[in-house]
Amino acid sequence: MIRLFLSRNLMAFGRSRSQCAIPVRIVSKHCDLQKQLYSHSISTHSPKLATSKFVQKLKDRIKWFDYSKSILRAGGVKLYENVADRIRHEEFFEVLGLPDTLYSWFLVLELHVWMVMARVMAEKDGRFVRNVVVESMWADVRIRINKLQDNSATNISNTLEELSQQFGAAIIAYDEGLMSDDRCLAGALWRRILQQKYGNAASLEILVKYVREQ
Repeated sequence: MIRLFLSRNLMAFGRSRSQCAIPVRIVSKHCDLQKQLYSHSISTHSPKLATSKFVQKLKDRIKWFDYSKSILRAGGVKLYENVADRIRHEEFFEVLGLPDTLYSWFLVLELHVWMVMARVMAEKDGRFVRNVVVESMWADVRIRINKLQDNSATNISNTLEELSQQFGAAIIAYDEGLMSDDRCLAGALWRRILQQKYGNAASLEILVKYVREQ
């Protein structure tokens, strides 16, 4: 399940927090929660047991805090970072004949984000994780545009809006291609990432095979 996968990614984070627990002292005699925690810190010899009781009592009293969603959100961000950092854009540019530009970088990133979206949507809570991945992608794109382009805030917003509209259309085309045969998928890839002018039949065939294998 995706929840188990994301929890494993954050396992080290969880252990570090549980090992940093400290005894809680009574501040107010009218605070039942603090009294209970104080009694546990005295009566038990296991810091982990006291910590687990503290977390459970805190979760019971703070109903509005969705602990599971916070884990999924952190996992979604980490998932995007792992995907984005491992893409070898230079190799894609060379094999597909794409120019080394910000737009080409985005098209290659977009393809991989879509493949991640297709995978996580098959899992429980996949829609939430998908949204976090997309949010992380746009945050990354905004940072790169700010670094590479000396534009005003209005121009940057317009660029992001245009890319967002293209992204929505590309996702629909890729989904249709994924559910259809290779010819349909090749058409979507030819129109989007190759922009109907880059690469050749051989590079397009390589790209279709790459997508099918992921």
